[in-house]
Amino acid sequence: INGSIASFPKGTKILQANFDKELNLRKKLGVPVQSVVVLIDKDGKVVNKLMNPSMSKLKLEIGKTLS
Repeated sequence: INGSIASFPKGTKILQANFDKELNLRKKLGVPVQSVVVLIDKDGKVVNKLMNPSMSKLKLEIGKTLS
């Protein structure tokens, strides 16, 4: 994902957490497995969780979150 950030909708920010070390964050966000992408709006609210999304699905959902 990080290598193709330029192809994502303008305003996209990618943050990565260590699944094995960030146990509190995993619990807070309800992330059961590593392949979950959590979309958070500008106010810090979780708006969507995607399980192993394709790049096109991820970009589509990010676009919805940013609009």
